[in-house]
Amino acid sequence: MGSTVPPSPVSEPSTFLAKLRARTQPIAFAVICGSILLDSFNVTGLTYGQLDISKHYDVTVTTASWSLSAYALAFGSLLLLAGRAGDMYGHKTVYSVGLIFFSLFALLAASIDKNFVAFCVFRALQGASAACTVPTAYAMVGIKYKGQAREMAVAGLGVSSTTGAIIGSIVGGAFASTDLGYRGPLWLSFGISSVLCGLAFLVLEPTPRDPSIEKKPLDGIGAFVVTAACAILVYGFTEAPIGWSHAKVIAPIVIGALLLVLFFVYEQFIVWKHLPRVDPLIPTRVWTYNNLIPLTIETGFVFGCFFLSVLNGSTFLLRLQGRKPLISAVMWSPLIVGTLIFCILMGPFYNHRYMPPKWFLALGPLILAAGVVLFSRNDLDTGYWKYTFSGSIVMSLGTAIFFIHYLNVAYAATPPEDQGLIAGIIQTSAQVATALGQAIGSSFLSAETPEELLPEYRNSFYVAIAFGIAGSAVALLFIKPIPPRPSKSKNKGDPEMLPSGDETTGSNAESMLNEN
Repeated sequence: MGSTVPPSPVSEPSTFLAKLRARTQPIAFAVICGSILLDSFNVTGLTYGQLDISKHYDVTVTTASWSLSAYALAFGSLLLLAGRAGDMYGHKTVYSVGLIFFSLFALLAASIDKNFVAFCVFRALQGASAACTVPTAYAMVGIKYKGQAREMAVAGLGVSSTTGAIIGSIVGGAFASTDLGYRGPLWLSFGISSVLCGLAFLVLEPTPRDPSIEKKPLDGIGAFVVTAACAILVYGFTEAPIGWSHAKVIAPIVIGALLLVLFFVYEQFIVWKHLPRVDPLIPTRVWTYNNLIPLTIETGFVFGCFFLSVLNGSTFLLRLQGRKPLISAVMWSPLIVGTLIFCILMGPFYNHRYMPPKWFLALGPLILAAGVVLFSRNDLDTGYWKYTFSGSIVMSLGTAIFFIHYLNVAYAATPPEDQGLIAGIIQTSAQVATALGQAIGSSFLSAETPEELLPEYRNSFYVAIAFGIAGSAVALLFIKPIPPRPSKSKNKGDPEMLPSGDETTGSNAESMLNEN
């Protein structure tokens, strides 16, 4: 279980800031949601700018896709390290540094005029900076809020992530038809993140850091190995559309997988037993937290299903139905609105005795897959309302159900000192699985004409459906039930009640209470 050492106290820099932060908690939460939204925004924001990038830098469209891959590669490979660093050095510190550099590299990427390699390097650095904000944002929310407030806040972060991906497509599609082109989303990211940087300093409260950092340094070797493993794996999956038989696809996947195995062997059998003065990147106690392993696997499947559906669905509307970029992106807007509405309606009932999380974690991915089934029925001349609109509404319901539950269930058994790491583990799984799903789905798309592409696109949607069903099966078979939320009468007069279903006991529960 977690450390019994109480977290280091956090000192406020001034009375003015302390009072300001006490009065601006909604703004603080909005800042965190905004940064999560920006991270997903930049995953999809250049999707419709690939032709513009190809022409501007005089490269092929395939080469231009590295403007997307570089960001995703750095983002996915550093989430785990960033989460652990936040636990050790302070979540606000790591978050703020990441947000500052995210803004800087967005500006530099938008300013590069002729050198495509430099452009991709700055996109990768932007992705690495974004990785510092995601697990730390989830951890700050998990520590700051308690009970039902935390459940709603964590669900809100999930909605922000989904919303950012769709808004990125819409805004990118809008800029694609202007003179700004692919630079538009980058300039916008720079402007918004600059504002968020200033607000973060003013309104975000520092979180307690792990006092063990004063005694033990972080496992640098393990951090390097796991970061390299994730980066190489994501690279291999990114290259998969050229064909699974190519050495540049097989070799990175095999090497990345072997490095992951090496990392776990090194940390669990060498660091833990023979290097007691080194703090492992993933302490052994983490794997004892209820539901972490099945939730990590399920999250990968669900994110793979969602992003494969949205990304390939967007290009389906462009290439096969001949929609304009902006129109194609706007057609997905019901997914944003629906997810938001369903989260608001269903969020207050999280872990109600009639809504057990285990069964809803199984139901959400199934409903998401059902929405993809509807969308996959589109033909070359099918109207919007029949399958695209209805499919996106059904997908929004499944997405909302999953996002309300998945991190709340993980945090139910996680002490505060490990919440950044837990978020990093789960989000790393999501990014690697997204790359895997996109690799498998895109490998089907080799034809040139819309008539030949139609069955190939449907095959890619079937991959997304399989991911959704697999996620549901993992939840059904391996997620353990958690106790239902106590009735309101039992909670009365206890504002600092532990979150519903909290399985953290003993010193960990005391540690959670000591932070308030």
